Amino acid sequence: MACKNFKGKKLLSYQGALTAYCERAPQVFLFRMQAFLERFAVKHYGQITCESPWAVDRVREIAPDSDVSLMEYGVEESFFHLDRTPSDTPSCFFGGTIYELKGISYLVEAFRHPDLAHVQLYIAGKGSLTAALKAESTPNIHWLGAVSRETLQQHLSSAWCLVHPTLGDNSPNIVKEARVMGLPVITTEEGGQTQYVKDGESGYIIPIRDSTAIREAVLKLTHDRETALNMGCQGRQECRALLNVNRTVEGCLTRYRTMLNSDF
Repeated sequence: MACKNFKGKKLLSYQGALTAYCERAPQVFLFRMQAFLERFAVKHYGQITCESPWAVDRVREIAPDSDVSLMEYGVEESFFHLDRTPSDTPSCFFGGTIYELKGISYLVEAFRHPDLAHVQLYIAGKGSLTAALKAESTPNIHWLGAVSRETLQQHLSSAWCLVHPTLGDNSPNIVKEARVMGLPVITTEEGGQTQYVKDGESGYIIPIRDSTAIREAVLKLTHDRETALNMGCQGRQECRALLNVNRTVEGCLTRYRTMLNSDF
């Protein structure tokens, strides 16, 4: 509403594809209302920045005439200085909101399978599905709840891989943080995080809603410690260069200069 009524120059940093999220998973009433309003608000911006090609496509679905550009948001500096020290036994990590959109139920289903009984899964976050999924969990699934940044970094450091089975994401921070650290990632084909993962090289890109695909990818990545370490190194430097916060700062400044010197 503020955007529609404001008559000056406007720049939107598109952080959440609300309409797309509602199309991909059930959402609470307030979220659905926000998504409904998103369709009307987005088209009133002179410029829109998105963090991923996936997000650019989502904007163009609801505002095809908007001036949309890609601008990565960098990763906090501390993640660039963390060393990987994978645990002695295979372990995977998930961090995020525990609700339908993140595909967490398919992740738990995968790790309940006897084939993954030897692999530990650590889940950080809270959300509406926590209690139900926790009740169904096997001993190799560990629920951490909300964690501090320091604890998050410790788990990323010791994990053999990150698993992010989302049904749709603009550009999740947890994937970017994992990749600048040199952690391989298993994720789905639906979302902006795919730009940081090369299938079969620095992780695996799998279909959504597929617990079997999650299980098979985890088995490949946790076959041995060296595989997990080597795959994490693939493309790491490219991700670190792409996700340097200085690039984000320069991108913001460039867009502000463009707006100040334009007539729209």
